[in-house]
Amino acid sequence: MLIEKIPELIKQNKIVALVSITVADGSTPAEPGAEMLVNETGNIGGTVGGGALEHRAIEDAKKCIQKKESRSFSYDLKKDLGMECGGSAEYYVKVYAPAMQLILIGGGHVNHALYKMADIMGYDVTVIDDRKEIVSPERYPAARRLICGNIAEETQKIALSPSDYVVIATQGHKFDEQALGNIAPKHPKYIGVIGSRRKVATMMGNLIQKGVPKEDLDKVYAPVGLALGGGSPAEVAVSILSEIVLICNNGSLKHMKI
Repeated sequence: MLIEKIPELIKQNKIVALVSITVADGSTPAEPGAEMLVNETGNIGGTVGGGALEHRAIEDAKKCIQKKESRSFSYDLKKDLGMECGGSAEYYVKVYAPAMQLILIGGGHVNHALYKMADIMGYDVTVIDDRKEIVSPERYPAARRLICGNIAEETQKIALSPSDYVVIATQGHKFDEQALGNIAPKHPKYIGVIGSRRKVATMMGNLIQKGVPKEDLDKVYAPVGLALGGGSPAEVAVSILSEIVLICNNGSLKHMKI
């Protein structure tokens, strides 16, 4: 069964949608119970009858994946899809997504506060630091991974996907620069770097001179976070997580006040 493939795909950090025909009336190629597995690029298994209906189902599933939204769809095959066979069909698109991966490079005050908030929101958190007393199970009890080692070496080794989020806030500018130089070419969804505008400008200039592509660095959010005000570790962490949520959900910077 297609649904049995989903756990393995989730382990591979892939987001997929299962399309299931729930209702089929009249002359239609679809049959109740027919299923199809779809990823961000198209059908990867199964069928819901082929033709225009299946094409529409794939497009609907891809949109649901993009929005991370599960929902039902109903179509009159002739009126809506131009299929001469007539009839109607309804299907449900169920989206399965892995927990969002947040990699914190540096385990100091800001990233520790960020870890606590991200854990509440269900993120899988990885923490990298070169200090054993900082990157410890006692300090980060719910972290998915704790990596203690040389910042440059560990950020060079770590594998990232296009859906991962990374925040760089180490104990020194040198380590931030090393981490960013290694992380930027891996093209995660988000890279945020803490620091002043002057520090960020110097860092970017140094990395460009070292051969890091400018187009990769242009995608970095630095200085990190939204301008919410406040400078405590918790307040800075809120501004960073707000920026991550904004990007994840394609949100907009506006008040909801009527």
